[in-house]
Amino acid sequence: MELLPVEKEAWRGSVQVEDLARILTMVGEHEEAVDRIEYLLSIPGMLSINLLRLDPVWDPLRDNPRFQRLLEDGRE
Repeated sequence: MELLPVEKEAWRGSVQVEDLARILTMVGEHEEAVDRIEYLLSIPGMLSINLLRLDPVWDPLRDNPRFQRLLEDGRE
């Protein structure tokens, strides 16, 4: 992520941030994962509210209040 930050390489940089969010989710660092997800949703990219709802990778975050708010805010 340091070599290809989003500011220099938008596409590959955002993919790396998403990969980090997935890893953080898997290892139980849910607050940090949601931080990354919030960032990704604030910039143009492939991650979307619908993907967050459907992809089972994010299942460990389903009970997280911040993650739930992201999904609810995406309905508007």
